[in-house]
Amino acid sequence: MNAAIIAAAGSGSRTGLNENKIFFVLDGKEIIRHSVNAFLEHKDIDEVYLVCREDEKARLEGMFGESVKYVVGGSTRGESVLNGLKKIDKSCEKVLIHDGARPFVSQKIISDVLENIESGIGAISGVRTLDTVKVTDGENTVVDTPPRKSLWNAQTPQGFMLDEIITAYEKFGTDMTDDGCVYEKAGFLVKMVEGEYSNKKITTPEDVKGAPVFLTGIGYDVHQLVKDRKLILGGVEIPHSLGLKGHSDADVLVHAIMDAILGAAGLGDIGKHFPDTDEKYKGADSMLLFEHVISLIRAQGLFVVNISAIVVAQKPKLAGYIDTMRANISVCAGVHISRVNVAATTTEHLGFEGREEGISAQATVMLMKE
Repeated sequence: MNAAIIAAAGSGSRTGLNENKIFFVLDGKEIIRHSVNAFLEHKDIDEVYLVCREDEKARLEGMFGESVKYVVGGSTRGESVLNGLKKIDKSCEKVLIHDGARPFVSQKIISDVLENIESGIGAISGVRTLDTVKVTDGENTVVDTPPRKSLWNAQTPQGFMLDEIITAYEKFGTDMTDDGCVYEKAGFLVKMVEGEYSNKKITTPEDVKGAPVFLTGIGYDVHQLVKDRKLILGGVEIPHSLGLKGHSDADVLVHAIMDAILGAAGLGDIGKHFPDTDEKYKGADSMLLFEHVISLIRAQGLFVVNISAIVVAQKPKLAGYIDTMRANISVCAGVHISRVNVAATTTEHLGFEGREEGISAQATVMLMKE
């Protein structure tokens, strides 16, 4: 059996709300309802223990009834977690500990943490640190800059063998920063499990302004292959006997991506923004048009999460140019290259692409708005 502890006995005072932040409504439901339901709905979680304040217990019972077990918390987070650990049925083998104010946890994260727990080895969700971290002395003078590749931001859930985390807490106290820290102190190993940046904790007033909004878009474009034109795909000029016909440079791949982004943002399509009746776009570099599209979505508080695109062409072979296309697109979109996928395929000589009359491209994108 596996259990989950939801730590929700804090005050949430840093959010500046008039009540505990766990009761703030995001996407039509209280934060705590999102957090608890994620574990109630998971197929491998058998019991959920909600650690709460005494004066909020009745309110939470009204929300969850008998679907969870209630535990009154202590004066610190560590004490609250230990109170919960001691209430868990000893037939449970593994336990996950999660912040009640972290409402965006996914089923995948829960599964990944559970799967990585072993005897003597805990597993905690986390994401790689994106910013450079500086270490300073007492006068705020930088004394060290740790290599970013080895740095992680710890999240929850954090998972352990039940008997081991209880032993760790009872031996080393309840005043450490997180459960993994206590577990490490007891001599056990902790493994980082790749989490998700969306799994953030609601802490500051900015955090409760609204949940992240994810938007998806689909783009499609096609251009005819003709003589005496350059073949440009993803901002890369590719040697070929034929090129793509169009008012601009006819970069069919970038056009499909732009349409997908504009569609996700509800901003129409490239025909609306760059009409082929406007002479200023004649022969235009599509990468410059792409930059303009990105500026449009950023003005709406949107940014690209990922891009996936496919080019359909019988000839030429594109494999040797894919990585350069991805690099160009990632720089323009302001996203890491790992979030950009470009594939190429043929149609086995079927259709206009197969007859080498034209090239088409399709793209899907995800945008995020905080």
